[in-house]
Amino acid sequence: MNSRPPHSFAERFIRLNMMKRFWGSTHVLVSFASSFVMLTALSVYEFGLYQLVLAAVALTDTFSVNFFDEVVQNDISRSLSDSRRGTAKRLFHELAFLKVGLGILSALALFLGANFVAEIYDKDIGSYIQIASLLVGVRAVRSTADLFLRSVVSLRSVGASTIEDIMKLTLVSGFFFFSELSISRMLVATLIGASVALLYVCVGFFREYLVFFRGVDSVKEFLFKGVVKTYGKWVLLRAAVKRTAKSIRPWL
Repeated sequence: MNSRPPHSFAERFIRLNMMKRFWGSTHVLVSFASSFVMLTALSVYEFGLYQLVLAAVALTDTFSVNFFDEVVQNDISRSLSDSRRGTAKRLFHELAFLKVGLGILSALALFLGANFVAEIYDKDIGSYIQIASLLVGVRAVRSTADLFLRSVVSLRSVGASTIEDIMKLTLVSGFFFFSELSISRMLVATLIGASVALLYVCVGFFREYLVFFRGVDSVKEFLFKGVVKTYGKWVLLRAAVKRTAKSIRPWL
């Protein structure tokens, strides 16, 4: 007699949406508290400079392959539902290599280009961008793990952004009440929060990865080229231009 799985897709989907609402509400409250502390401690100029540095990180992120995420996620989910795990594994590995590789290269480019930016805008912004450049690499790895967990409809990454902001708020509040809150310390708190969220996501990622791909042989063909052909390079290019235009606005 076949036993029913402990959690059907419908049950998991309902739980996912309930958890998203809970974590989403918590995220709004924590973000509000963080903004209040930052605006209290920093001048308008300092807060604007902090936002400008984060905009540089967002702009660098546009040179990654994040605009492929939804497309590849759907293809991985479809392959898994069709019992083609070898295809799903190969497609995920190809995108992971591109995302993490470009993330590391982008972080390095941002770090090395910080002094050039400092000559144009502000001499202090160079050191701030160098600290923030590490965020690009951290976010690339987390985005890759997130994509896989969404592909298998896993609940293990839900709340990661809220955990990131809670850690950031804890550090920022500590600096504010017991020391001094500066832009560099704000960026360090942001980086540590992102790193903690990455560890949280990676724990769930490795567990789910072993469940779905342990002992599975990847297909040998190169699949990512087919994704570009199927969805069209101009559609993907428009997505990249749109993301770039949105991120570059604070610098103009």
